[in-house]
Amino acid sequence: MGGYFTASAKLQSPVLPHPGSGDAYVRGALAEPFNMEVANTEILYATPTGAKTRSRAKVTAPARFSLDEKLEAIWRFEDGQWRISELEYPEWVPIVGTWRRAGVRGENSIELRILPGGGYLIYADRDRSVPTFRGSYTYEQGTIILTDSSAAVTGTLDRSPGAYAVVAGRDRADFRKLSDDNRWRSERFEGLWSAAQ
Repeated sequence: MGGYFTASAKLQSPVLPHPGSGDAYVRGALAEPFNMEVANTEILYATPTGAKTRSRAKVTAPARFSLDEKLEAIWRFEDGQWRISELEYPEWVPIVGTWRRAGVRGENSIELRILPGGGYLIYADRDRSVPTFRGSYTYEQGTIILTDSSAAVTGTLDRSPGAYAVVAGRDRADFRKLSDDNRWRSERFEGLWSAAQ
């Protein structure tokens, strides 16, 4: 990836919450465009070969998200230019990202997109253009509480909250049910999920 990023860059964005390469960052932005305004940048440290900055980033995508987040960048001097080596939103909870697992009883795979800012989308149909469910979550000390707020199919919405203990790493998240009266989610969410890149 020329220009802006180092060859080994690890970058995070609203469409690439699990850090990925410069190429993955660009592919994600092209597939799901967003606008990002960076302001109030402060230099945390600087050496002749590297630097770290902290900024405020306003990131928006119509009908998808509107975020105002802290953004940190690590810069490296590479091939005669300053390039971004790491781009991170340090206040995002570790569960933010896109997670997948097999469905039950011959269903399609399930995709859970946990968004920054407290929202989530669930895709359970072959057609991924419309989420099966939308909802909001809270996350505190390894516990996520999910509450559906809308459903693609009339009559399938269940607003009962569900609480899960979650251990999330870079490539996997393990959901352990604490309580969930939402039958659809209760039958499908417990267990290992893989990070989607």
